[in-house]
Amino acid sequence: APLPAALTLMVDAIKAGTETDAILLASWIGVLRHVRLDRINQQIATNDIVAIAGEAMKLLNQATPPANRSAGGQVWLQRRAIDVLAMIGQDDQKILPKILSIMQDEKIAMSLRLTAARALKYFNYSPSTQVPVESTSNALGALIVRICRNEIDRVDQEKALVALQNASGVSVGEGDMGDMGDMGGALGGMGDMGGALGGMGDMGGSDEGESKLEKIDKRQVDYTRRILVYQLFHVYEAIGEKQVRTTPPIGMYAAVVQDAAGQVALDRIEDAMTKLIEILRIPEVDDSSEESEAEPNRDILLERIAAEIRKLESFVIPEETTPETVTADAPAAGAPAALPGL
Repeated sequence: APLPAALTLMVDAIKAGTETDAILLASWIGVLRHVRLDRINQQIATNDIVAIAGEAMKLLNQATPPANRSAGGQVWLQRRAIDVLAMIGQDDQKILPKILSIMQDEKIAMSLRLTAARALKYFNYSPSTQVPVESTSNALGALIVRICRNEIDRVDQEKALVALQNASGVSVGEGDMGDMGDMGGALGGMGDMGGALGGMGDMGGSDEGESKLEKIDKRQVDYTRRILVYQLFHVYEAIGEKQVRTTPPIGMYAAVVQDAAGQVALDRIEDAMTKLIEILRIPEVDDSSEESEAEPNRDILLERIAAEIRKLESFVIPEETTPETVTADAPAAGAPAALPGL
């Protein structure tokens, strides 16, 4: 249950700004738990909510981290600040524009962009809390393209490295995963996501089942699938869900109620996501059926992904723009990965 005295202590620690990063991170996580519970019981005073949102925005507006904080540590703190703003769920004409600008910024860490995208699921859209649905949907589409292009580029770089090693006579050993070790940040908190992947939860790949792929091919395609599923999940959350009977819409499908002009763009992004989910889903193996679809290897999977995002690019990426690959960022050591409690 929320403890007002504890909340005051944590907010004071954040305001002081002189505590160690470990204490700051713990304070942000504690504040996050309180504001998440406040969505249900609404026990936090309005002035305290305003103060918390102000501190979160102050952190997001820091162009560079303090001298004693790493870039990775700054990203982790800013991700928690976005989570807090999402749980508060209200806009002041500054919060949502800031989150949208982070989501669209190609120069910042991918994990921060993904957190900003997922935050769109949780806002309480109303006449006072709105986003421009068409441009926001197109930005989500551009993020889908970037996620997929990054993985295609990573695999291409891996293949080039293996070819170079083979040509030089150097044994690649376990190098079939290429620079897999450097991709830890791309997966973020995937291990902590548990059942939170919703409709995407059965696509991560595993050693179970009777895949007909060779062991090395299975490991490669599972790794690629995990990267894509984890990252695309954030956009999947942002898109949200349509209203079903008495269950209200969430995410962008709640936002479009306030901005019906964006419906076509939103439906286009949802359609692309649905097709990508189908491509990434692991086919069920049925030895008794000759028509059972075989699991594709990594190259075939990425060819199908590339074909799908080319269709999307024509709508969401300006023709003169050729985005460069963004290197996946690594998390701060020892920092928790996923949105706590969600």
